[in-house]
Amino acid sequence: GFPVDGFSAANPPNTPAPVTVDSDDADFRDAHGVTPAKGKNPDHLWVSDRGLGLITTYKASNFQKKKEIWLSDGPDDPDKITPDLLDINPKGDLVFASLRGPLPLSGDAVVAVGSQPGLGIFKVKANGADGKLEAVLPISNIDAMGIERADAHGVQVRMK
Repeated sequence: GFPVDGFSAANPPNTPAPVTVDSDDADFRDAHGVTPAKGKNPDHLWVSDRGLGLITTYKASNFQKKKEIWLSDGPDDPDKITPDLLDINPKGDLVFASLRGPLPLSGDAVVAVGSQPGLGIFKVKANGADGKLEAVLPISNIDAMGIERADAHGVQVRMK
C-alpha cells in the first residue's frame, strides 16, 4: 500500500517532506492526473501525461516505474488521446480518465490538445501495474461555426 507513516493533520506544512516520484523535463511532458490503483489496498500509482498521451504506473511502496501505457504515437499524433484527470472505481478493476478535446478550454493549449474529448475506461491489470484502454465514451459540443468545443477536464467516481 501507500506509505502513510508520519502523516497527520497536526503536521506543519510539508511534513513529512514531499517525495519525488519521477522527473522528466523532456518537451511536451505534462504529468497531470493521479490515482492509486487496486481498490482499498492500492499497490500502484497511475499518473497521466496529457502531453505525450500516456499513463505511467509506479509501485506504491518505492515508486519504481512499472509500465507506460501509450495512447498515442507522441505529441504530434493527430489521433492523440490525452488522459487528464483519473479516478478508480471502488472495486479497483477500472480506472476512468477524462480525455481532452481538440480545443482545450483551460491549461496549456499545446500539450493538452486531444483528438477525442470524453471518458476513457481502462481495465486494471497485474495488480495495478498495468492496464488497457477498453473503451472511449465520446462527448461532443459543436458550436455554430462547426468547431468542436467539448473538453472533458475532470472525472470523479462516487459510491452509490
